[in-house]
Amino acid sequence: MKLSGKTIQILKNFSTINPSIMFNKGNVLSTISPLKTVMARVTIDENIEQDFGIFDLNRFLAVLSLFDDPELILCENYVKVSDGRKSVNFIYADPVTMILPPNKEIKVGEPYISFDFTAEVQQNVLKAAAVLQLNTVAIAGEDGNLLIKAINPQNSSSNAFELTLGNTDKKCCINFDCNNLKLMSKDYKVNIAKGIGHFESSDGLNYWITTESSSKYED
Repeated sequence: MKLSGKTIQILKNFSTINPSIMFNKGNVLSTISPLKTVMARVTIDENIEQDFGIFDLNRFLAVLSLFDDPELILCENYVKVSDGRKSVNFIYADPVTMILPPNKEIKVGEPYISFDFTAEVQQNVLKAAAVLQLNTVAIAGEDGNLLIKAINPQNSSSNAFELTLGNTDKKCCINFDCNNLKLMSKDYKVNIAKGIGHFESSDGLNYWITTESSSKYED
């Protein structure tokens, strides 16, 4: 088995959510953060022949980078990574040592609000949050406008950034911890129900991210 560059990029992103991963038989990869505030799931092009766990995903990816065209041979207790004369035996992890996602995707339910979240908007708001040292990205409905903001919800007088996404009849301020917005740089369709947001790209990459308790919804 060989992993495409696209799949390796997904794994690099997943390693920022959870340092471990379970490869399940089939063609679906998923992960969940240790605090269970972020879950991600995607269908990949490759077909995984058997279940195996990797405890240190970053180290595994670093091993792959040692090879020009690595092939993965799944053995009983380890995956053999080889390319010509070179090889590395990478030992599987015991699943009991890992925090694993549920086997099925999360059902969000009826969305409270929906919008398009482009890669450009994502970059702008997260960069602003970093520059202004703010910890929260908010989706706000105010005076008929749908806004995305970088804020400090504990201090209304602090610096803030906002960008208009469109129009809405909702009045809300739905907050996400910046540390949970570990999205790949893509365009997403976002559906937010009370308590959770579902981010889905056109190529089938899905994230479910919990909203913060400081969020406010008005019917």
